[in-house]
Amino acid sequence: MRSFTWQVGQLVSWHGVDYRIERLDEHDQVLLQRRDTLALAVHTRSELLAQYADGLLKFKTVDEAAKTCAPGWQRPLADLPVHVQQELARRKFYIDWLSRFDHTYVESALKPQLALAATELQDKKPPSVTTVYRWKRNLLLAGGDVRSLIPKYHRRGSSLIKTSAIVTELFLAAVEEAAKQTPKASMKTIRTILFGKIEQENKFRLANEQLKMPHRSTLYRLYGRIDAYSITVMKEGKAIADQRFTLNKTGVTVTDILERIEADHSPIDCFLIDDKTWLPLGRPTLTVFTDCFSRMVIGYYLSFGGTSAAAVMGGLRHAILPKKPVPACMPGLSIVNTWLCHGLFQMLVVDNGLEFHGQDLEAVAMDLGITLQYCPKRQPRYKGQVERLLQTINYGFAHQLPGTSLARFIDRGDYDPLKHALMTLSEFQHAFEKWLLDDYSQTIHRITKTTPAAKWKEGLSRITPRLPADVGALTRRIGLIAERSLRNDGFTLNCIRYSSSDLQAALHQFGPGIRCRLAYDPENLGSIEVWLPNNESPITVPAVNQNYAQGLTLYQHNLLQQELREMGRDAEDTAALEQARLALSKSVEALMNSRKQMQRRKAARLHGKTSAHPAREFTPLPAKAITSAVREERPSSPIPTFTSTTSAPTGLFPAQSLAAHRLQSGEQHE
Repeated sequence: MRSFTWQVGQLVSWHGVDYRIERLDEHDQVLLQRRDTLALAVHTRSELLAQYADGLLKFKTVDEAAKTCAPGWQRPLADLPVHVQQELARRKFYIDWLSRFDHTYVESALKPQLALAATELQDKKPPSVTTVYRWKRNLLLAGGDVRSLIPKYHRRGSSLIKTSAIVTELFLAAVEEAAKQTPKASMKTIRTILFGKIEQENKFRLANEQLKMPHRSTLYRLYGRIDAYSITVMKEGKAIADQRFTLNKTGVTVTDILERIEADHSPIDCFLIDDKTWLPLGRPTLTVFTDCFSRMVIGYYLSFGGTSAAAVMGGLRHAILPKKPVPACMPGLSIVNTWLCHGLFQMLVVDNGLEFHGQDLEAVAMDLGITLQYCPKRQPRYKGQVERLLQTINYGFAHQLPGTSLARFIDRGDYDPLKHALMTLSEFQHAFEKWLLDDYSQTIHRITKTTPAAKWKEGLSRITPRLPADVGALTRRIGLIAERSLRNDGFTLNCIRYSSSDLQAALHQFGPGIRCRLAYDPENLGSIEVWLPNNESPITVPAVNQNYAQGLTLYQHNLLQQELREMGRDAEDTAALEQARLALSKSVEALMNSRKQMQRRKAARLHGKTSAHPAREFTPLPAKAITSAVREERPSSPIPTFTSTTSAPTGLFPAQSLAAHRLQSGEQHE
């Protein structure tokens, strides 16, 4: 590092203005002269030192000659290569050796001293007197900065590209083309493509203008000049390159709970089994809502239907409402802590999935006063907290369960998750909430330096969560949205007719054809909520055919409609609908006993198994004749119901005790 002292002629910069020290006296006064206006000013040295300590005054080089000898290396000397550090120490040793003797720099006086210094240093090739004189001169001109003695090896040779511009351009095109073929393209592949491009280019050139194929070492040097970002763009795409090479900055500042909520979906890395057949159903999809201030999970939704608007609505409803204790399905497993998270939130951050784009979520968010914020496309870091949480759920919870599929197929080895699957959806939900409330929420978070549960309670001390007027009002607003015209026979939605005497007044006042807003629960098509033009609150309108629609999910209904369309029957034929429902029930029973896991997963979705209804079964209700027919045709299950209350060892994941418990109950795992 360069050093300066108070001396006449020294240049200083004070508040951005250049001054020159003109005079120093014995009374500690300094006379300064501005370089631009030549104005004089007298200051005390102690005053200037105080300004220097505050960073307002800086020393500058004395003359232009010093600038030419100023060292170019500004980093710490320890960052120099080892051989450069050794040469720097060698040069400094010779200068320090000569500084101990009082003599002039003449060859006759210095040469014997250099020989003695070389003997002391064991240097077989001591420098000449002229070389040492040059080192000493550069050191004096640099103000004693030892960096002026650094050998400038990096300035040797030319750093310019000697390959012609056209060959360099063809090489870059060859690299890009090879990367498109395979991200693992080798230099041999690049060289082959470049050879073909040069041959094609030479066909249109004169004999004395032919391009030459560069040597392999030249190609490696050219490849080394390409920056890492460009190589990643060519190999993996711009989105991956932006994600990998973008500097992560501080995220959005959140000051309280329920201020910013992030939501996302993810398949759970664990296979679940059916309650009756004990055959693996597949991996459920988890929709989770997390609070950015406390890192607390405020709601979730599990289903076998994948990502959908229904899953978003189910998770949103669970996030807002106060939480009920999950039914205890696993023996010896009790949840200690209470789930306190509930309330309306200010902002919901989601990605650009189709289930988040549409009038369903937008209409519900507007009704509840929630601001929707969509992340940029393919930029998951804008909702990084929920992304990280989903990884924690899979790695910290699902991978520790029997039947886990792990993150990658190659990680399984000889482990078969289908053979080790033990947990039903109800048991998985029980274990998940146990882990969520007693493990995750009670563990100190790396960022907040406290537990999510404690952080949530801290937020509760400042604000009180807002809730809708009643649960019914929330249920009426959270659902899929549609708009239909009022007719004399009511409304027709999803080929199901809804009608009620409460519509009579609106029909008299506005007449047929008035457009009304409808909201319905995709997990139960038995009734809809209708906003009439003259009403402040919606009215509940039941389906005309309650025997068919009550308890029916939208997915089940769509499959029934598809079957009826293939049969060529009218959708309003009640008998045809009930016959189709009977046929679907028998088909679901066959799927549940299928040997193919994909068919059993489809059956679980047909049954409508979700975290809200984990034990739901699809039945051809309610006609007694149809019910009795189903019972006669349906084979009796050899597996008894799991109702034993035998205690099991307490633990978070009592997989072995659960299997032993079933065996003691007379059950056999298929």
